[in-house]
Amino acid sequence: MRSIFGDILAALWLPLFSGTVAAAITWLVWYYAGGPAVPGSEAAKLCAKAPLACYITPSALHYCILHSGIFITLTGGPDIMLFIRERRRNERERRETEERRQEERKEAEERRREERKEAEERRQQEQERYRQEQERYERMFNLLQTALEQAHTERRLAEERAAEERRLAEERYRQDFANLLAQFTATIAGGVRQEPGA
Repeated sequence: MRSIFGDILAALWLPLFSGTVAAAITWLVWYYAGGPAVPGSEAAKLCAKAPLACYITPSALHYCILHSGIFITLTGGPDIMLFIRERRRNERERRETEERRQEERKEAEERRREERKEAEERRQQEQERYRQEQERYERMFNLLQTALEQAHTERRLAEERAAEERRLAEERYRQDFANLLAQFTATIAGGVRQEPGA
């Protein structure tokens, strides 16, 4: 309701102002052109009623209203509905523009949310790939370490077997040498015993 009164006021201020100015100009022209009331005339009766009564007559009032009506019409009095319609159309366009802007802001915000979501998903995928690669490297490192430990254990066992075989070989060598020495000694001792009896 207040908007309608505002529209009417905005549309009427120029016609009302121009009509008032036209009425004032008409009265001033009549005032300066008509002169004061002459005693005994029709205007003299008005002079007795009020100080300004002689300067306001029905004909002067008629011309004031007529001229103000003409100026109101010329300055757009009948166009008030067009003005109101134009103002409402502008208001409607402004609301539609604002609604479009709000919709665009919502769409932009939705796009930003989607982009942030996609970026977060990509970051999580990268983290998952990095974690999988790290686990794969750890498994490979553990397998390599296990293989190295097995190779070290096998080498130590081989060295122990070789040392044991060397010890057994040396022991056999000593045993064989001792047997050979015993046989040699026995052979020599047997030959010495046979000599005196011969």
